[in-house]
Amino acid sequence: MLISRVAWLPGAVVFLLGVAVVVVDKLRPEVLLVGNVTIDVVNGNRTLGGAVSYAAAVAEQYGKSACVVTAAGPDADLSIFERHRLKLVEDEATLTFQHSYTWWGHHRVLHVPSMPNVTLGLHHVPLWCMLSRIVLLGPLLPSDLDGHAFARMLGFVRIFFKQDIGLMAQGFQRDRDRSKKVVPLKAPHQKLLDGLGAGVSVFLSDVETDPWPKADLNRVVNGSDRLVVTRGEHGADEYTREGVRTIPAAKVDSVEDTNGAGDTFATAFMFAVANGSLNPGKEAALAASRTVKKPQACKPWCVAQAKQAKDPIDLVTSNESTTCAR
Repeated sequence: MLISRVAWLPGAVVFLLGVAVVVVDKLRPEVLLVGNVTIDVVNGNRTLGGAVSYAAAVAEQYGKSACVVTAAGPDADLSIFERHRLKLVEDEATLTFQHSYTWWGHHRVLHVPSMPNVTLGLHHVPLWCMLSRIVLLGPLLPSDLDGHAFARMLGFVRIFFKQDIGLMAQGFQRDRDRSKKVVPLKAPHQKLLDGLGAGVSVFLSDVETDPWPKADLNRVVNGSDRLVVTRGEHGADEYTREGVRTIPAAKVDSVEDTNGAGDTFATAFMFAVANGSLNPGKEAALAASRTVKKPQACKPWCVAQAKQAKDPIDLVTSNESTTCAR
């Protein structure tokens, strides 16, 4: 009799484990957002910025509550996260970007007068939030977070659950010179390469990727599920091992401000991927088009209030007033 009971034990354990996985899969968080917020200083005005801020606004726009992990000082207005579960890593300083513009071409120049002395890692993330269906990483400088640790986490979680990582990698492709000016890198940063893996989608703009040799581009594409390169009014290109797919931009009547469009695009793209959309680029382009209609003065809060319902989308390839993200 004892032998018979012991023989049933492995099957019972497997059954109970299967039930636990099903229950956790139903209850686990929808999305985890990790990255530093910024204080953006433009013409003397200070406002909240950062990829994680815009991702939280899009999540609210879509009616989703997110786990958010960020580092900031006491001067940061974190009210954009009121409807989310916030884990704040307190620091004396908030990452601050001083915006200025060149007189030729109106190109933006960033300086970093202050930044937190912390690198966000897995030890900052609540255990329950690690099981999120979508993980969005938004570094703004290479020192912001440990992408390799999150890639390892994905490998473990995917043993039991489906999980997708969106790496908004612009921050990994930046450095600071001696004057604290932000300068772009001409090759993939090692932190970007360390963050690649199965289930990872990488988002960059043509500003970051155009200087790359083809071999570097292929290295990122082959090391991830996809690389999405946004090209402003020209839309975006989705690179996979199967080839390149063009994502048309969404036509808008007028462009108020492009800040946050790339972060909005990436967040909406990952929501669409997780929902099994056959055309996530279309949904992402629509989300970005709503963001550029908003003035910078109200961002990112007004992005959360933008209409998310089934807006008709007009995809274009001409020179009409268009936007995707950059």
